[in-house]
Amino acid sequence: MGSSRPQQTIQTCWNHLGIKIKNHLNKIKKYKARLCAQGYTQTNGLDYNKTFAPTGRLNSLRTLIAHALNDDLEFHQINIKSTFLNAPLAETVYLTIPQGIRIDPRKQCLRLNKAIYRLKQAPLSWYKTLKEWLTQSGFITCILDPCVF
Repeated sequence: MGSSRPQQTIQTCWNHLGIKIKNHLNKIKKYKARLCAQGYTQTNGLDYNKTFAPTGRLNSLRTLIAHALNDDLEFHQINIKSTFLNAPLAETVYLTIPQGIRIDPRKQCLRLNKAIYRLKQAPLSWYKTLKEWLTQSGFITCILDPCVF
């Protein structure tokens, strides 16, 4: 939190996930919620520049599966939890103080270090982070599909 509030801040909202974590006695131990940006309040050129993030093509997936079946290879998929929360941002982004936090939102705001859900550039930031890691690990990006390495 800074000492002064910039003119442009992105609004936030709480997303209550409806997940109830129960203890061994089957009593609710805690509820989960996620702070999200209201991306529609972002300004192009100020809060973000590019938003396009590639997604894998169905033909690429079919080709990979056919190759694995043809050569009797194992095929695995993974799910990376909280993906967007691991991606650093290229832009300086400020959020309004979330509802329920006892800080005067007229005087202070939050500065993001990494992306959060519903931020316009979050998917692209995550793609760049993943691509950098895969490239450093020796993988090469496919010319025909930037989601295949």
